[in-house]
Amino acid sequence: MALSKTDLNDIENLLGRKPSDVETSIFDTMWSEHCSYKSSKPVLKQLPTTGSDVALGVGEDSGIVRFTVHDGKQYCIAVSHESHNHPSQILPVEGAATGVGGVVRDVYCMGADVIGVLNSLHFGQTDGPKKPLVEEIAERVVLGISDYGNPLGVPVLGGETLYHESYNDNCLVNVAAIGLIQEDDIIHSYVPQQAKDEPYDVILLGKSTDGTGYGGASFSSATLDKADESVNLGAVQVHDPFLKRVLVEAIKSILAVVKDKKIPIGFKDLGAGGIACAASELAVAGGFGVILNLEDVHVISENLLPEVVTCSETQERFCMVVPRSFTPEVLDIVNNQFDMSSIYPNAGASVIGHIISDLSFKILSHGKVLCDLPVKAITTDVKAHRESKPREIIRKEVADVTLNTAIENVCQQYLSSKNNASKRYIYRFFDNAVKGNTIVYPGESDAVVIAPIQGSMAGIAVSMDSNLYGNYDPYACGAIAVAESVRNVVSVGAQPIAITDCLNYGNPEKADVFFDFEQGVKGISDAARHLSFIESEAIPVISGNVSLYNESKEGSAVVPSPVVLCVGKMDDYSKVITNQLHESNLTLFCVGKRYAEFLGTQLDLFISSNQKGGVPQVRFEDEHTINKVMLQLNQRRLLSSCHDISMGGMWISVMEMVLGERGLSKVGLALDLDSQFSIETWLFSENGGFVIAVEGKNQRLVTDTFDEHGIFYSCIGKTVDTLNVDINYKKKLISSLSLANLASDWNVHN
Repeated sequence: MALSKTDLNDIENLLGRKPSDVETSIFDTMWSEHCSYKSSKPVLKQLPTTGSDVALGVGEDSGIVRFTVHDGKQYCIAVSHESHNHPSQILPVEGAATGVGGVVRDVYCMGADVIGVLNSLHFGQTDGPKKPLVEEIAERVVLGISDYGNPLGVPVLGGETLYHESYNDNCLVNVAAIGLIQEDDIIHSYVPQQAKDEPYDVILLGKSTDGTGYGGASFSSATLDKADESVNLGAVQVHDPFLKRVLVEAIKSILAVVKDKKIPIGFKDLGAGGIACAASELAVAGGFGVILNLEDVHVISENLLPEVVTCSETQERFCMVVPRSFTPEVLDIVNNQFDMSSIYPNAGASVIGHIISDLSFKILSHGKVLCDLPVKAITTDVKAHRESKPREIIRKEVADVTLNTAIENVCQQYLSSKNNASKRYIYRFFDNAVKGNTIVYPGESDAVVIAPIQGSMAGIAVSMDSNLYGNYDPYACGAIAVAESVRNVVSVGAQPIAITDCLNYGNPEKADVFFDFEQGVKGISDAARHLSFIESEAIPVISGNVSLYNESKEGSAVVPSPVVLCVGKMDDYSKVITNQLHESNLTLFCVGKRYAEFLGTQLDLFISSNQKGGVPQVRFEDEHTINKVMLQLNQRRLLSSCHDISMGGMWISVMEMVLGERGLSKVGLALDLDSQFSIETWLFSENGGFVIAVEGKNQRLVTDTFDEHGIFYSCIGKTVDTLNVDINYKKKLISSLSLANLASDWNVHN
């Protein structure tokens, strides 16, 4: 139980009596940070959430943005973005798998078909004293994701993996799902207004309720304590993707009837808080109340306590609110046509309650009242005031940098470091081709690209990004996450249309942590407003999640970790370009000025503390201009290859381009860097930008376009036939490295 003494006193004052056991369990769940957003809600209001392409903004289970018109029908992309951090630290397979299971439910319940899943995984250091535990968690998290996505038949399209010591005791598993839906078919996460005029039933669909995940919401809203590990195990849910696959088909059959007969319904997945959360949120969002009858809930065992039945987070369940006249057809589809109980004991669909006009939340069991609460008291009226304590932020360039080792050593160590090296050892476990829509695969470019509509050339590009700058500059951390995800989408030739975020921070009751959270949100907000491709609009934040208390009882919090997903659209996916280099005699350009801002970068290990300056900053005006021009050049097919510059700097960008997805180089590089910047700044500055490859016939068109818009660019070399990387600085060869050796470094973890 996570309720404090103050919480319990507030509840008694609110009710004028002591709460029942069931009511106490509901308050414990619904007042948790995980369900209520009580600390973060006021801060999140500064995020831009509207736009001309937004079909459905924040507030429901998924955000939805318009994508393209095909055969006269408006198609949209639904996106949900969630975290499953605490469960994945305790039971990595189950935690990660149910993270995927939860986020796809958010998309399915909008009426959309899930077309892809992405993940952002953050693990501890694998070269420290906790290496065995960190590696085991990482391996089992990856197994959990593949355990769910692969049998469900949903492609795991891509993502990112970062390593940092702050994640030693608290890994982060952030998962996003994207779905395709026609705008006219959107289902809402609230009771429709027709419930004022005719009776509406509450139907529970899916797996039989058990005790798994009970207390999961409050468990995810507290710091992790190894002493409580045996207790916490019960708060982790258990996944069943095979049951989910059948359940999804049953739901599609129900929604086909809903569409054909134009039946107004409300639909929501059961995640954190179980039946209590789903039913109360459906009701209050429509302006109604609800009465539930616990004896009608299909359960795995009759001896479950009522508070467990009410708040258990048993997986593979949905809650649907339908007109009573439609109820028999729903039950017939699930229980007879799909015969759910033959797949899992007691699985199916049951009427567990009905909607009422009174704004109350009531639970009965065999006629006995177990719960009678104002529905707003457990949903919209939950608040918490948090103090914020600013801290000093260093923002400056440095004049000079001296490496503590030879530059070729730095180049090689960069490639073999966990954060920069190939991640094929992770994404090779995922089926990213199922459904047959994938155009650009993981490792081939900065964003994955899919073509989800049969017969249409319209494509969707998606990227999911974060960074490790949060301890030094939480504002820049948020802004950079947006900027990188936008660049990644632009790099393949897509126009950004929406972003989502997952905000991972420590204990919000600590003033310095809450300051970091505020600054991260401000950075995201400012970047979204400055980097939009639609004049007078921001890139809308259409969905998201807040995960707080990511720290251990010892007080070790994760580095502030906002994760941003960007969705982009392209009219013709045949114009997509990757970051791979396949032919010689292409000219390489660096686009975007380099800055000597090295604090928190990968170069941190190789320079003294007085040479680091500040964290790389986003110069919004320059970034926006470059992005727009890069998209134009891509769409005019003037670029042979394009890669953004981010973690690891230009060195990692050019190496990923020349090594290819598997490290099998087809060409070499002759880099020729001039005196505008130091060699260290040229190679390792992590300020945003692009590396592009251009054929000779297109060079003049490209450089004239940059000149016209006042964009910084510089020729940095060519692709060559010899499989070496030669680095020339000020016309002098300073290093010649074998691509075979570099490929070995880059593939060291595969």
